[in-house]
Amino acid sequence: MMHMIKKILILILFSLPGYLGIAQNMTRLTVSPPSSDVTTIIDGNSIPGLVPGDTIAMTGGKYYQIIIRNINGSKNKPVIVINKGTQAVISGNPNYGVKIGGCTYLKFTGKGNITNYYGIVIKDIVTTLAAGGNGLSIDDLSTNIEVENIEIKNVTYIGLMAKTDPSCTFLPEYGSFVMHDLFIHDTYIHDIGHEGMYIGSTKFKDGYSLTCNGVNSTVSPHMIRNLKVYKNIVDSTGWDGIQVGCTDTAKIYDNKVMRDSQADSLNQMSGILIGGGCQNMDCYNNRILNGHGDALEILGQGNLKLFNNLIVSPGQGIKDVSQRKHGIFVNTSASTNPGWVYVFNNTIISPKTYGIYFINTIITSQASNNIVVVPVSNLNAIVYTQNPSLVNSYNLTLNSVTDSPGLFYDPDNGDYSLTYSSQAKDKGTDLSSFGVTFDIEQNPRPYPANGSFDKGAYEYTSGVGVIKHESDVSGLLVIPNPNKGQFKIKFFLTKPALLSVKIYNIIGKCVFDSGNKQFTINENNLNLNTAFLPGGIYMVQLSGDSIQRSVKMIVHN
Repeated sequence: MMHMIKKILILILFSLPGYLGIAQNMTRLTVSPPSSDVTTIIDGNSIPGLVPGDTIAMTGGKYYQIIIRNINGSKNKPVIVINKGTQAVISGNPNYGVKIGGCTYLKFTGKGNITNYYGIVIKDIVTTLAAGGNGLSIDDLSTNIEVENIEIKNVTYIGLMAKTDPSCTFLPEYGSFVMHDLFIHDTYIHDIGHEGMYIGSTKFKDGYSLTCNGVNSTVSPHMIRNLKVYKNIVDSTGWDGIQVGCTDTAKIYDNKVMRDSQADSLNQMSGILIGGGCQNMDCYNNRILNGHGDALEILGQGNLKLFNNLIVSPGQGIKDVSQRKHGIFVNTSASTNPGWVYVFNNTIISPKTYGIYFINTIITSQASNNIVVVPVSNLNAIVYTQNPSLVNSYNLTLNSVTDSPGLFYDPDNGDYSLTYSSQAKDKGTDLSSFGVTFDIEQNPRPYPANGSFDKGAYEYTSGVGVIKHESDVSGLLVIPNPNKGQFKIKFFLTKPALLSVKIYNIIGKCVFDSGNKQFTINENNLNLNTAFLPGGIYMVQLSGDSIQRSVKMIVHN
């Protein structure tokens, strides 16, 4: 009886007309927060009339734990589970926050209100046990799942896990199971004990040992086909930021991974890990910053392309200074019959050990158009002694950014775009035949169209297309203006962003830098006291990834 009380099985109450006509994206079920710490179950088998294209709305409020199971949409009409009104916050259960099991063609989205970019928040999944403590899991043969606009934070173990481990319960189905079309985007995953994202199995070579009805067997993990992981922010993870395994055909792009591997746990240290069994994958336009692990660790099957990634300070700050950590580490120990790996147009700044380290021996692998700045001998910039046939061409290697004045626009403040006089400008080789036709900001390569490729993640474009998200910020004001050094900066955002506020004097010198701060959707206010500034005219600049807005300020003493 107590077990039954601890579970709320959500049923739907319809008036008669609701059964007579089913509309596309009809709200078939509205779920309300429970009044106590009990599990909310959304079971497709218990929702009368549920059809592909229907919507299940989660009313804003606090939930203890949610199970979503047996929900089946179709290719063109997924079932949508969405927050309604305000944020839906799932918190407090030590085992997991949300579990999606046995579902197909499901979209789990936090786009239910305009006030909160992350309309669903999973937080405080904390346990002292050896298992549990995951934020969001997608398992039990789930496939064709999309997750968007979700925040996951303060989780003991894994932020988001997507894979099905073999079980005697569904062993016959498991042998032929493939997880198709898994899309994870626009999430904010931070302050996680282990992996930020754990997608696919790590047992590609060895498989799982399983005993069913007294029979021992080794079962190979399922594959994921057509994976897309993009526009996510992953910050402050104990282990790997984003880990992917057993995946055939994937794109990992436009993600920001910061401060990965903070627990310094051996063999669990990378910003983005492309693990065993991964093949036919593009990893591009990612920013991997200030982690303790290898920024990109490649253990996959091959046929992998890594390009336009910005990598800053991988491995710096690690507690065990004897460990070697690299910008890009290419290995094949977790795979069989590995194929080529292409490393193109990446910018790698201050790795602890090597910039690019090739251990794989595939003769068709190639590293071209990269900028590697290694604060020790630049012989450590690109190391490939175990693959002497590696095509190593058109790379720029330096000990310091000061060795090449004007190389980057503002490296002291994290801006590694190229200047007009940059040594990397127009000095690359044409890689358009490999599909490299744009840069980290989606500006065209080469620019102009009849010009030459630049080296590194950024293509110099003379201001064309550099600011691609100006519409994300509006209403930038300094209040009051003029002022005596005490003022408020006010602006509006269409989505959360990591931004800095800088103040420049009339000769262009930066006299104040707030450092990166996380700002929220809609109105933001930042109070500043710069009474130390002499009277004069200043420019206040709001800047971040692809955002840069300025406003004039007058200071009176």
